Amino acid sequence: MYFRKKKRAPHLFVGLILFYLILNMIDLLAWASFDNLFGDTSQYVKQSGLSLLHTCITAMIWVPYFRLSKRVKNTFVNE
Repeated sequence: MYFRKKKRAPHLFVGLILFYLILNMIDLLAWASFDNLFGDTSQYVKQSGLSLLHTCITAMIWVPYFRLSKRVKNTFVNE
């Protein structure tokens, strides 16, 4: 869809970024709650937190761009 410049491509891209953001949140919460089961999981919580931060920064840049950009609206025009 992206290379064929379909109209739905920006929506799918935004959905994929938001899905990845939610997945990272679930991962962070899971590692934080596994502390009682597996012992010290602070290293995994820190790694998941950094991954969540990276995904948030990515979403803050690309979601508005794909939603508001005239260039995106003019590029993805094919049915």
